[in-house]
Amino acid sequence: MKDRIRQWVRGAAAALVSMTIYAIALGCYIALMLLVISMEEGGDNLTAGTTNLTQAIVLLSEGSGFSTDSFTLTITPLLLTVLLIWLIATCIARFKAFAVHSYVWDWWYGWPSMRYSLHRCR
Repeated sequence: MKDRIRQWVRGAAAALVSMTIYAIALGCYIALMLLVISMEEGGDNLTAGTTNLTQAIVLLSEGSGFSTDSFTLTITPLLLTVLLIWLIATCIARFKAFAVHSYVWDWWYGWPSMRYSLHRCR
């Protein structure tokens, strides 16, 4: 039982770490992009809006749309979504968390299945 709980904690930690890495990398890229745009235009510093723009892009790449008073936005940037899925899979392999299907198999059929972690399946 301890092994199962440990694997669930590893999975949650892998998801948290991968989302943190993704948000920080995306935020740094957006800040640099806005800085270069403001330098080219010669206007005010645009990097003050980096946090809000990063939050919006992270939400959109997860597939969640959002709406404000004036508009509703539900566009999904597919390459960022693929990058996020790849990053989560890499973090799961790094944390040696087992795949979810082995736990569903154990629950459904009641016997221990062959547990393969993601890094062994490659």
